[in-house]
Amino acid sequence: MNIKETIFKNEKYTVFSIIFLYALITMYLAYNTPLIPGEARILYNSSFDIAHFIATVSHSLFDGVFGLRVVFVTVSMLDIYLFYLMIKNRFKNSKDTLITLLLFVSLPGVIASSVLVSDSPFAILFTVLTIIFIKKGRLIFAALSMSALMFTNTASFILYLAVSLYAIHNRKNRLFIVSIILFVIAILTQHYPLSGKPQGHFLELLGIYSAVFSPLLFIYYFYSLYRSLLENRRDILWYIAFSALSVSLLLSIRQKIHITDFSPYLLIGIPIAVEVYFRSLRVRMRRFQTAYRVPMYVVIFTLLLSSSVLILNGPIYYLFKDRVSVFITPVYRVYEKSSDMIKKGHTCYRHKDFPSKYIDVIRFYGLQKECK
Repeated sequence: MNIKETIFKNEKYTVFSIIFLYALITMYLAYNTPLIPGEARILYNSSFDIAHFIATVSHSLFDGVFGLRVVFVTVSMLDIYLFYLMIKNRFKNSKDTLITLLLFVSLPGVIASSVLVSDSPFAILFTVLTIIFIKKGRLIFAALSMSALMFTNTASFILYLAVSLYAIHNRKNRLFIVSIILFVIAILTQHYPLSGKPQGHFLELLGIYSAVFSPLLFIYYFYSLYRSLLENRRDILWYIAFSALSVSLLLSIRQKIHITDFSPYLLIGIPIAVEVYFRSLRVRMRRFQTAYRVPMYVVIFTLLLSSSVLILNGPIYYLFKDRVSVFITPVYRVYEKSSDMIKKGHTCYRHKDFPSKYIDVIRFYGLQKECK
């Protein structure tokens, strides 16, 4: 049996190999990537949510930035396995299932959410569980997993809205009642801003989503949701992804959308793009498939390039730090400067030494107060 046959015929072996390799990559990133301001904000200043609670407990039990992130990395591994269970029976061909799983773990947004302290891994966890339970008709468990989303600092109301629309379309009365009740509770208690003056964050949000998916893949993802709408291929996964994308773009006209608000609900919709692509490809004879294969190769190349830049951000910085500035350069420079100050015996900092948004970061590293 050659390598190709091993990969696509022994599905369970391949899935656990993917998870193991992904665990090595994310643990490497979690250990070597300095703390970013958003993580420090969750640890020190956030109101109560799952990420804040886990970060606080981890910080009290473990030292260093890896100890702070280890639970989030672990939950992300569970996310990947549950994602596989969610799509296992979605495709007739096991090859399509494995390709979808590989595509999912290659998304820059998935990699970042696996490494950094945020509510995203838990939002993905409870969303995937919700989808699995709804498909199996386990209403009580679906209600529990949906309820757990309220403890994440994400736009969980979008899931409740999507499930409500799905329940109406499929005449699932009990599911509709549960989801609409949760939707109303989320709107009343989470205080997610739904108003404001036009501020022009629409293009900014498109840029964020392009970074989360990689630019060309996001364009195709957008097209896939629209194509599925026209073809009336709407399942629970489509309702969640389409609702998250359309509502977030609508809200971005009036307010700034944080990356973790809607991205977890969009990331899990990647199987829709794979389905649309293979449907378009396989209805044509092989000699007419080139026009579909070549553009997709370009899309995959840009995805792998985006993911590689994210994974190799540390080596890139240390190799070119005196000649080029990469997107995460300030984080490394703050880490180096604060570490150097601590080694010299400093216990405080001057306000001019660090930008204000990094105050919580250097507090984590050991510079607890401002020098008088």
